[in-house]
Amino acid sequence: MNVGLNPVKIIWMMMWAAIASILLFFSITVSAILSKTGNLAFTFSKIRGG
Repeated sequence: MNVGLNPVKIIWMMMWAAIASILLFFSITVSAILSKTGNLAFTFSKIRGG
């Protein structure tokens, strides 16, 4: 029974890894487009870090 679940687990993990990668790609791309200098994430980290 455990042998039959392994492909399902692999597909499940690959699907969620792909979804996470796509979400990260779009969020980074949108923040880079909206920022004048392209370093919006760095600006946010400076603000948050004090």
